[in-house]
Amino acid sequence: MLQGIQVRDETSNIILDTNDSVVQYKGQITLSGETDGSLVFSSFPGGNAKFFYITIATTTTNGNAFHPRVIWNPTTKTVSWTFIRRGLDQPQPVELFYGFV
Repeated sequence: MLQGIQVRDETSNIILDTNDSVVQYKGQITLSGETDGSLVFSSFPGGNAKFFYITIATTTTNGNAFHPRVIWNPTTKTVSWTFIRRGLDQPQPVELFYGFV
């Protein structure tokens, strides 16, 4: 019996499946929504390892919760995030959980 995690996108495509991979959970960061930023990993599993992340809004205002755009650069071992601003609505704080599969 499978006991991993499957994460799917909006159209039900699997984007993360831990049933056939070993997951290395690295940690979490609270992103305030006020500034963009990045994090450099001093150790990286290398090989075919894939970076994964999940963002969860910690608060919302008037039902709006804008999550950051997250980009993994395996060459520089850097994950960066950019909050998208839409008119008067401002991004909300999120918890960014991350690791490697």
